[in-house]
Amino acid sequence: MDVGIQLATTETDSVGFASYKVPMHADFLISHSTISGFYSWRNTAAGSWFIQSLVSLVEKEVKDLDIVSILTNINKKVGQEYESQSSRREFNHKKQTPFFYSTLTMKLYWDGDKWIF
Repeated sequence: MDVGIQLATTETDSVGFASYKVPMHADFLISHSTISGFYSWRNTAAGSWFIQSLVSLVEKEVKDLDIVSILTNINKKVGQEYESQSSRREFNHKKQTPFFYSTLTMKLYWDGDKWIF
């Protein structure tokens, strides 16, 4: 069972309590290039599909979207825009799906210097 972690508010917090508890596993965000047991594909010249998409979409969308929305768009981009091309028939025309899991309790945005809730 999760007994939580005691947090103290600061003068800028709008909670109105002197302190409050949050679950111990709150505010984690973990992203994987693919589902466990499947290939994480890469282009030998350009690199991994997941990292290519991550860099591309973070550069384009970080000013306008929260991180979960960006990761969702990365899932879509990798799933729709990439397909393996291999000289080995069993590795040809394959797809990939990244995934992430989140226990974030608020939207997470980039403010130009750091990630903020």
